[in-house]
Amino acid sequence: MDTNAGRNDQPPRPRRGTDVAEARPDREREGRRSTDTAWPRGAATLADPRVVLAMADGHPAGIKQFLQFCLVLVYPAFLFLVVVAWPLWAVGKVLEWVLVFLFWPLRAYLGRREEASSAGAGAGH
Repeated sequence: MDTNAGRNDQPPRPRRGTDVAEARPDREREGRRSTDTAWPRGAATLADPRVVLAMADGHPAGIKQFLQFCLVLVYPAFLFLVVVAWPLWAVGKVLEWVLVFLFWPLRAYLGRREEASSAGAGAGH
């Protein structure tokens, strides 16, 4: 008995656009590209309105429109956050290295003292 007989009677599948599963490799490539760059460059990329609106891609039409509406409402606050967060991030990075070099002698002294006290405690047991 031929099991493939019923399958050949069906018409071919209609042509259509890509769905979420088919569009995923492009999104993964985009995600990889955005993580390779520095934080400020990534924030500047996210400040582009086209990128923000593209976050709703892959959803059905009604949900996509609603998500884009919500993203448009949130976009000014997000842009303000990016403008404020980038200078704070830059100042924090500079301050981090200043503090590392400023407290390096203290960290070295406390590290030697900790090694000496743990060596002495180990010999007594």
